[in-house]
Amino acid sequence: MNKDNDNSSRAKKNLLDAFFQILIESKIPYLPTIVKCIQLFPKKYVIVFLIGVLSIWLYSLVFPLPLYNILSKQNGILLYGNVKIKEEEGVIKPFKNEFQVGVLSGRRQGPFNDTEEADGSFSLEVPLLKKYNIVVWDEQFSNFRYFGDKDVQRVDGKYEFQHDLIIFN
Repeated sequence: MNKDNDNSSRAKKNLLDAFFQILIESKIPYLPTIVKCIQLFPKKYVIVFLIGVLSIWLYSLVFPLPLYNILSKQNGILLYGNVKIKEEEGVIKPFKNEFQVGVLSGRRQGPFNDTEEADGSFSLEVPLLKKYNIVVWDEQFSNFRYFGDKDVQRVDGKYEFQHDLIIFN
């Protein structure tokens, strides 16, 4: 009788190990890590940890986490600039079409100039750096321009590009 119990418990363990191996080899995100933790640590500790992670995640859906706002707003500035276009006659005017701006160490911002005054100005939130790599384009990509290593200066408490961004027609 004792031998039958050993065989059945050994078969259950082999079946459980095979199931764990299938889960580890799966492509489901985080599942292999959780299964490895269950194999290495006592199951109750892993379950308590996962319940804690789940409760923090659910809390963050309803209320902001305490340090999130402080850490996410550090070193961010509003950067202002103007986009102008150089006409064939050599005349430089504010860019009137709707356009977008991308900072190549941040995310794309825009569209800009969707108001009636359309003066070619923009502002975007970026991390504070000494120089910026900027890309400007319009809806049809007919005016697409890269501006590398553009310097900024602080004027009246706000950061601006030292020179206007001039695209060619």
